[in-house]
Amino acid sequence: MDFPWNLEQRAVLELFEVSKAGTKPMYCRVDGPAASGKSALIQEIAARARAYYGSAESVMVVAPTHTAADAVGGRTMHSALWLPFEPPLDTLEDPLPLGLDAVRLLIIDNANQAHPWVLNGIDTRFRVGCSSSERRRVYSGPRFPRLRRPAAFANDTMLLMLQAHDGDGQWFGGRSTFVFEDGASLDPPPPQSFHPDYWTVAITKSFPTRITLRTTYFNDASFGAAMARLERGVVSPEDRARFEDRCLLNMEPAQRARWADAPRVYAGNVDADMFTDVYSNDHPPPAVGARSYSRASRQGPSNVTLWPGAPVILTTAVPGVAEAGTQGVVSSLADQSVGVQLGAGEDLVTITLTEPLPLAAPQGYTLPRAMGLRFDKVIVVLPERRWGGDRFQYAAVSRAKGWESIAFSDIVPSMED
Repeated sequence: MDFPWNLEQRAVLELFEVSKAGTKPMYCRVDGPAASGKSALIQEIAARARAYYGSAESVMVVAPTHTAADAVGGRTMHSALWLPFEPPLDTLEDPLPLGLDAVRLLIIDNANQAHPWVLNGIDTRFRVGCSSSERRRVYSGPRFPRLRRPAAFANDTMLLMLQAHDGDGQWFGGRSTFVFEDGASLDPPPPQSFHPDYWTVAITKSFPTRITLRTTYFNDASFGAAMARLERGVVSPEDRARFEDRCLLNMEPAQRARWADAPRVYAGNVDADMFTDVYSNDHPPPAVGARSYSRASRQGPSNVTLWPGAPVILTTAVPGVAEAGTQGVVSSLADQSVGVQLGAGEDLVTITLTEPLPLAAPQGYTLPRAMGLRFDKVIVVLPERRWGGDRFQYAAVSRAKGWESIAFSDIVPSMED
């Protein structure tokens, strides 16, 4: 993060410091819009915790999607905790390989995108997924509050599991837990099928401490003000005029050419899956002299192909240098490292990254897969040619850093394109 912590952010950091010295776990929800510094806070808290506890395994950072998890150096909820993609939650015969005994701090990012049954499933894993000695140590707090549910869901499997296991225990097995979310952004995707566990109440809603981040750090104040209005569903004449100026069809050819290598985000959710294949393969072909490198991702082995001059995107924030989504150009290649130029003009900086590389080629993103990234250049593809109207557009437009970082297109690619 290249700016001082503001009062709201310092309040979150102070809560973490209190949790280290306290005898009870800290449970905190942090809500904030795009560009309010949530990712920077997550990385700062995780770094402080690992230094304090002296172990990388002492902190678990999870998020709903691969992109969001990579952006903060974490893992997806499902891979980290062996969660099924559909309820009910299964009981593990041997939970010890999850390594939950070593975890002292849990951080959940983009919690608003996760189904409540998934968040409750994480709690269940921590309650029963550790050794008996560990359970005796952490299950000494107040009784876990029973969640209210309609009588129609009396056989709700998830809630019965929560209440059956260690009823006198604490949330998440007594681990301090910080939950980060953007309440104005995306909701969880609609369920594929009806199951009563989908309609549980997330236990994180009962967290006693909530801090709201209000200060945003967009590149220009007018864009930040427009985003605040868009978040509330308010559209001003100035916003409409700006929208028209940023439409690709209204730009001069020379200006439009600047966006040739920009990633695209589809501002919709209902039909997002049909564009996944098109968008995930929407990147330039390798040039002569291209080399393949291992890519930094805790989701499994993957590679990225690079060459001098190749456009790239940082998939994980580099503290003090750039956030996830920052775009650059490959300047040099070595056996196990690459040089990348970020910024331009007086802001130009060259960094050297070693394998595994936190880099990816610019591509297209369905909206859920873009959360966690903020781009220097991005084309937002709109289902309809208009500014405002739904939270999907807010979530997509907030992936830009300012007016000069965004262009709009109402041309949606088909599977044949």
